[in-house]
Order: sequence, then C-alpha cells, then structure tokens
Amino acid sequence: MPRLVFIPRLTSPALALTLALHATTPPGAPASSRDYLVHSWQTDNGLPQNWVSSIAQTPDGYLWIGTRHGGLARFDGVRFVHFNPQNTPEFLDMQVERLAVDAQGTMWIATTDQSITAMHGDRFELFRRPRTEPELRIATVLHAGGGTVVFNTENGEIARLDHAKGREGWSISKPASAARAFSYNIYPSETFCRDRGGAYWYIDQNRLLACMSENGEAQALPDPLLAALVKHPRTNVNAIEIDANGSLWIVTDRQILSWNGCAAEDHTPPGTGPLADVRQVALSGDDGLWIVEKQRLRKLARKTWVAEADPRLLGGIMSSRHYQLYGDSRGGAWIVSYGQGLLHARADGRTQLLTEKDGLPSRLLTCWFEDNEGNVWIGTTGDGLVRIRDLAFRVVGEAEGMPEKIVCSVGVDAAGDIWAGTISGQLTHWRDGAGRVVTLPPVETTPIGGIAIWPSRDGTVWIGSLYHGLKPFRNGRLEQPVPMRDATFIRAFLEDKRGDLWIGQFGALCRYTPATGKIKYFGSDQGFQANTGVGAFAEDANGALWIGVESGDLWRYGNGRFTRHQRPAEWPRSRCVSLLADADGTVWMGTLGNGLVRFRDGRFTRFGTRNGLPDDNVSQLLDDGAGNLWCGTYAGIMRIKKTEIAACADGKTAALMCTVFVREDGLPALECTAGFSPACWRADDGRLLFATVNGLVVVNPADVKPNRWPPGVVIEELHIDGKLRALTAGRSRALGALEIEPGKHFLQFRYTGLSYSAPEKVRFRWKIDGINRDWQDGGTQRIIGIGPLEPGHYRLRVLASNSDGVWNEKGDTLDFKVLPYFWETAWFKAALAFLVLALIAGIGAMTQRARYRRRLREAERQRELERERTRIARDLHDDLGTSLTQISLLSALANRPKTPPDEKETIIHQVDNRAREMVTALDEIVWAVNPKNDTWYELANYLGFFAEEFFRSTDIRCRMDIPAQMPVNPLSSETRHHLFLAFKEATNNVAKHSGAGQVWVRINASEAEVIVSVEDDGRGFAPEDAEGASAGTRPAGGNGLVNMRRRMEQIGGRVEIHPGRESRGTVVVFYVPVKKDRQPE
Repeated sequence: MPRLVFIPRLTSPALALTLALHATTPPGAPASSRDYLVHSWQTDNGLPQNWVSSIAQTPDGYLWIGTRHGGLARFDGVRFVHFNPQNTPEFLDMQVERLAVDAQGTMWIATTDQSITAMHGDRFELFRRPRTEPELRIATVLHAGGGTVVFNTENGEIARLDHAKGREGWSISKPASAARAFSYNIYPSETFCRDRGGAYWYIDQNRLLACMSENGEAQALPDPLLAALVKHPRTNVNAIEIDANGSLWIVTDRQILSWNGCAAEDHTPPGTGPLADVRQVALSGDDGLWIVEKQRLRKLARKTWVAEADPRLLGGIMSSRHYQLYGDSRGGAWIVSYGQGLLHARADGRTQLLTEKDGLPSRLLTCWFEDNEGNVWIGTTGDGLVRIRDLAFRVVGEAEGMPEKIVCSVGVDAAGDIWAGTISGQLTHWRDGAGRVVTLPPVETTPIGGIAIWPSRDGTVWIGSLYHGLKPFRNGRLEQPVPMRDATFIRAFLEDKRGDLWIGQFGALCRYTPATGKIKYFGSDQGFQANTGVGAFAEDANGALWIGVESGDLWRYGNGRFTRHQRPAEWPRSRCVSLLADADGTVWMGTLGNGLVRFRDGRFTRFGTRNGLPDDNVSQLLDDGAGNLWCGTYAGIMRIKKTEIAACADGKTAALMCTVFVREDGLPALECTAGFSPACWRADDGRLLFATVNGLVVVNPADVKPNRWPPGVVIEELHIDGKLRALTAGRSRALGALEIEPGKHFLQFRYTGLSYSAPEKVRFRWKIDGINRDWQDGGTQRIIGIGPLEPGHYRLRVLASNSDGVWNEKGDTLDFKVLPYFWETAWFKAALAFLVLALIAGIGAMTQRARYRRRLREAERQRELERERTRIARDLHDDLGTSLTQISLLSALANRPKTPPDEKETIIHQVDNRAREMVTALDEIVWAVNPKNDTWYELANYLGFFAEEFFRSTDIRCRMDIPAQMPVNPLSSETRHHLFLAFKEATNNVAKHSGAGQVWVRINASEAEVIVSVEDDGRGFAPEDAEGASAGTRPAGGNGLVNMRRRMEQIGGRVEIHPGRESRGTVVVFYVPVKKDRQPE
C-alpha cells in the first residue's frame, strides 16, 4: 500500500486548537504543517524506479512518470504500467529526462541519449534517434498545430518539428542575441515565450526584451510596448511569462507590464521599490503573478501586492539557486528546491517549508506537477513519487494535548471554548490557545468511567458520568453533585430553549431546572415509558423535544404531552444514539444497526449499507447548514446531501451517493464514538467537531470542497481465457468491433477510473449490451469476468464516479463480437433448417407411405380374413351342411313306419358314415384355421397324418416319404389351406378312380420350394387326359383336376400330372414356392 504521512504534528496543543477553531490566519504567517496530506509511492508499490525525473498528464487523464533509470510508467492512481525498450521498441532509452504534453494531446519523451519519442493515444513513434547532431535537449512545448511542434530547449534554442517529415523534419534556431535563462538551474527553464499572435519573446544578452516571428526572423517591438518600456531608461528585463489568455507579462527592474498584442498595461503597485533582484515569475490560477526576488516571494493581483511568503523560510532556497517557481490553480505558489525541500505559499501568503521532518521522503526534489484535480505531485531522487493535497480535517489527539485517545463527548461554549470528555472521566478544556485537563476525582474505589458533557449558555459545563451523577463545572472549579434519585448511567444531555437541562439515563428520563434546582422525572404517570434507556435528544424549531431511546423508538414531548412513534415492527431492535431535528419537521436518527433513519410525516425510512452507506452504525449527526448531513459512523465520517436522501426515499434513485472520509483523508481513526451524547457539535463559526476513538476531529465544511472533476474512464485490457489481447484506444469508435475467435471463452476486462484525489474511492458501473438489461454496480472493483459467451455482438460500457459521487456519464465503451463456428453461422443454420425441414418432410412422406402400406396390409389382412371366413363358411356349408342335410333326410327316412327293417339298418349305416365324414371335415377346418399350424413342418405332418387316416379304411396301402427338416419360413394359412385341399383332391382321386393297391406320398423341400407328390399304381390316365389336366382343361369325368390346378395357381404354385413308373398308375406333383414373408408389423 502507498505510504501515508501527515505533515508533522504540532508540539503545541494551543497552536493546534487555535488553528482548528479560527478560520483565518494573517498573511505571511507560517501555515500549519497539519494542512497537508502526503502519500508516497516507491518500487514496492509498483513504481519502476525511485528516481522520478519528470511528471506529465495526458488528456485521457493518465499520469505519466519518467524515471532516471527505469523508463516510463503510466499511473491511474492504483496501478503502474511500465514502458521501456524491452516492451516498447520506439522507446530507446531507460533514462527519461523530460516529459512534455502539447496542445494536441501528444506527449513528448526526451531521454538522456537525446532520442525523442512521441506518444499519442496508445501509439508510440520515434522522431529522433540517439546522439543525432546537433545536440538537442527539449524542455517544454511552446506550440503545436498545423503539423508543426515548437519546443524550448535547455540550451536556449527553438526546435521545430515538421510532423510530415518525421525524423527528418527537425530544425533548430537560436537568435544570436538570446540569453540562456538560468543555465545553472537543474530544472527546465523557458528561454522563449509564445503569445497568442504567434510571436516568440525572449530576453537578449543585454537583458532587453526581444521578439521574433514564427519563421525565426527578428521583429521590432511594437510601438505601444516600446513606449511603455522606455518610460524608465536603462531598464533591464528580468523575467517574462505568458498567461492563459496568451498575454505577455514583463517584469523589469522598475515595473511590471502586460502586453495583449495591442496595448501595454502597467501593473506596478504604487510605492513598489526597485525590482532588480527578480529571479523567476509564475502565474497562478486566480490571475495572480508570483515573483521571486533575492530574499522575497510575493504575489501581484489587480495592481496590488496581495500576499507575501514568510521570508524566514526563503533563505536556504534562495542561496541554493537550484530551485523552480510554479503557480498552482488555487492561487498559491510552490518553490521546488534540490536539497532544501518544498516551499508552499498559499494564496493568502501563509507559508510552509516541507522537508523530511514534515513528512516528505526526501529534500532532493526533481520535479513538480499539478494534475487536473489540483493535487500536487513531486518527484524525488531515490525516494519515489509524492502526492501532496490539502488536509481539511484537523486532529486534536494525544500529541496535541488530549489526555487520552477515546473521546466520548464534545461541546463548544458561547465563548468558543472547546470542552471534551474522555473515556476515563477526564474533562479537557481549551481557551485562547491554552489547554487544561480537569481530572474528576473518583468516589471511594469506583472509577469515573466515560462522561457526557454539555456547555450551557450561562457558562456552566455539566458533567454526567456512569457512576457519579450530575456535576457542574463553574468558574474553573468542580462543584458538588446535584442530588438525584438515581445518579448512575448518565449518558445524554440537552439544554432546551428555556434553559432547562434534559438528562438521559440508562433507565430514566429527567429534567433539571437550574433556576429552582429541582429535578423532575418522567415515567408512566407522565405518559413516558418507565425504565427506558435514553440515548439522544434534539429540539426542533417549534421547541418540541425529541427523544431517541434504547429500543429504537422515537418520542416527542410538546405542550406537556409525550407522543410515541414506534419503529416498524419488522425492523430489528437498534439503539438510537444521535438525533437531529430539521427546520422542515424532519427528524434524523443515528442508530446502531439500522443505519440512518429519517422520520418524516409520521413515517420511518431507514438507509444503510444496502443503500450505499459505508456502515449500518451511525453514531453522530450534524447539519452543515448547506443542505448536507455529516454522519459519524464506525467506518469513517460521511457527508451526504439531504436531497439525495429524499430522492432515494421517493424511489427516484436506487442508491445513495455519499462522500466518505477515512484515514487517507486525515482521520486518526474510522470509528466515531457512540454511547454518550453529544458526541458531535456544530460551532457557531460553522466548524464541525466529531469524537473518535483516537482523538477529536475538527473540520470546516467550507474547506472540504467537492471534487467536480469527473474521472476519465478507460477500458485497458482484455484477457481471453487468461491470454492478454491488446486493445487500441478508442477502438470501438474507430476500428469497429473487436473480433474473438469461435469458442466458449471466458473474458476478463480491466478498466480504470482516473481520479487521483482519492483513487481508492472511485466507483464503477458497467453494462454489457447483449447480456445485461440494467447497469451493474461494480463498486471499487476494476476487473470483471464473464463467460462463456454465445456467438454474437456485444458492447461493454463502463462509467465511473469520483470520491464525491461525480459521474463520468460518457465513460468508455468496447464493442466486441464472438465469432461463430461455421455450424453456428446463420447460413449454416438456415441450410440446416432447410435440411431438417426436408428431412421432416421426407420422414413425413415415408411415414405416410408406411401408414398407407400398413393400411393396405391391414386391408389385405381384412380381405384375407374375409376370404378365410368365406372359405370356412363355404366348407361348413359344402361339407357339413350337405352331410347334415343327408343325415337329416336319412334319419327321416329311417323313422318312417313303412320303411322295412333291413332298409333302416342300411340307412343307419349311411348316417354313421356321414357322421364320420363330418368329424373328419370339421377336424380339417379346425386345423386350417389354427395359426399354430402355419409352418411347413406342421403342414407336412398333417398331410402325412391325413393320408394315413384316409387310406386306412380302404384297400390301398399308403407309404410316405417325409423329410425331418422343413423350411422355417412362415407359411400363410391360405397357402396351407389350398395345398391341403389340392392334396386331398389327389388322394380322393386315387381312392375313387385309380383302382390302385398302393400309394406313395412324398415330400421334398429346398430353400426355394416344397414338392409334394402323390403316386399310385392304379390304372392311370389316358395320356391326353393327363396333358389336359396339367394344362387346366376339364377332363372327362369331373372338375377335380381343374380345381387342383386353380388352387395351386392361387398360391403361386403349379401342379403336374404324368404317368407313373413303367407307365403304370398316375403321379400328381404339387410345386409350392417357399416365400420369404415379412414379419407382421
């Protein structure tokens, strides 16, 4: 962490309190060394080297630090980024001598080897190589514009650079009469000045004013100016300077003139003596002109000497001659001396010489610079970089005479004297610069403990302690305690407008009337809650008394009545330790746990860390009279506008913008004490006093001016998956979006806010268009990480605010896009979508076709089922129906009385035969319907079984040749049924017509077909009948052979009939193809 130094403490408590309480100091008096805060940075804080040779600030807000042996560093108040020959090829030397920024925003870097490098934006360019003749050492920039830059050199020359010609564009000129200004000085000096008309002014060797044109030609002095100068013959010109308006200021031995290009004006104050010893001059921000003489530093403004530095502090500096005068923006002057320290003369002449004993790390000072916010930066030889800024908070602690660290209570009496009570019961009093400590005597063995005090209007200081009651301190001595019913745990006081003293105790509320010496207690009988701890009081403009109690409730006492306002039931219990009543009727409550509470129009509203406050413990409250609340907390002292609170309470803003003052602002501790009231006080002169755990803090709100300079915002770095990607300044505005290769990347952005008064308090908001709808609160964090990101365009926007809540609403932006893989591109997605749609359409079409085929198969199955049912019905009708009809007719014939017995026996025998035939036919139908038989193996077995049973009742002997293995392919019931019926027809023909004595049934199977043959040894066919049956014509004697052929054709087979062996008998052969039927769907 950077080192924090308070420029040294005063050894005199009287002087400390005098400075704390009185607002003005006579001009020329020494300034307090407690007026400054000094920070220093060295190599352990990131500075590349501790010898700082030059400091500059570019328009983007960055500070640039040139070092003697460590190259260049860019500084944002938090982090140093190094530039050297190793990482910046255009930067050739580690030894930086001068940094100068021109009006175009280009920074010029001059190094010891005389090389010159320019940096604009984030681009470096080499304009002069090392040790190029002639010698050239630039000091300051005189002018930049029109493609040309003009420099003052350390040798009293003018160097011009034509940008377009680059390294070849240099020209160096020096008027023969020009005198080198302070050639013995180690600090850069300006031999030439350029006015707004483009003329270059210098002091010649005869100490006369001279002028030359833009092209280097000598010019005569304008007549009005010459006339003003010759009023005093033989006048030497000692110093010249150009002000912000481009007017020339001339200091001679006898007069001080200004020249605006048209007229000369004499600013010499009346009675001014000779000015022969003038060494240097500098203009300040209030249009004052500071002039260094031999042993004198004084300020001219409005033709009057308005301030003069303490001459006692100038002797050492003036004798060293190694010094340089600078004017600051606040109207003051600084003299930087090599070996003598730093002298600061404020606008009113108060002077302080700062050396090591005052907090500077070294007297060997090399350079001075004031940034945009008014901070002063100093370079040292070997002790790093130093920042100096005003210290608004004065501390009165043990070093200034406070008897101990912890201050419990504080007040200021009518005479302006400060009174403070400490944790061990000591009363401290300052009057007219004299401090006095009053130690309260202990009673027996009980310590005093912390005390609350109240300086009353009549001069009495009332002291309340934890254990020893109420005591008055009058006329320099402690009087006897006031008799009380309970004299313990007094911790809050308030003197009302009538002069009565209200006393708050741990469990009681009472009022003491000094005029009568009586104390009145308030409890339940008076409308107040008994045994309630009182923490704070406030009196409003109407004279009503407000009381904050232990539970966090608020009581009002007016017109002799108490009114209780209870905190919302959902709020946690929190002690009220501070109260403040506004003229508009608002009552502010400081609580321990619930933060800052506003009571207005009968409604409580609380504000805490969730609303942007630094802490939820608000122990002290003061109004500065300028619309601000000052709150002492456990995390520092906070200043916040009441209008800001109102906007947040009304929902117009999400968070409060407050300024928090911490140790870096000069506070001795962060914690402001709580438990005793008053612990803070507003003096009649407007100064605010706060009790802390490390002394008393005094601040004049008028001295704490808000920083109105919004911080510059820069997105500095992008890391993609941990790898740094270089960013170009202004990339999103000039080069378009940064492209990131395809993939799921994790991105880390580093950004910064360029505010140097309190860089640790810079706050950020960020938003990534394409991801975030609302702004994200980044706090003080300067790095964010996101990812993985989908392909697309994004924009990072970053805003920043300084320590006083002033936002840079423009901020910085970075456009970037994550490129897609080819399969993530729009054209690929479109093509893929087309393919998917086509695939869906194809699948839909295939599905429709499949559904259509299923419907066809279903319809085919239905038709097959219908055919099967029709076949079964036909078989039942043809076989069983006919047989049943015959049986019915035969039975009727047998039952006729006239039928002879022997005929009846014949009829019964016929009926029996028909019944057997019906059983066989029914068995065939059942076999044909049963799906378990839809295999070639079952068919072959059934054909064999049928043939055997069929020929058993005949005289024909049946032989069978059936293979053990049959095709495993599925067999449809239709094929099985038609083949069986054809086979049956063939066996019937053998039995009825062949006259055979023997029949052979053979079955042969292959993968392609099954062959079933029936062969007999009967009389056979006539050749022409056999040929006709095979051809499908009807042979003589019936339709059986034609039916066999048709049945085989229906199942894709065929039948052949030919004579048997040796032309005996007949062979009927059935060929049935083995179909590879599909499995059912």
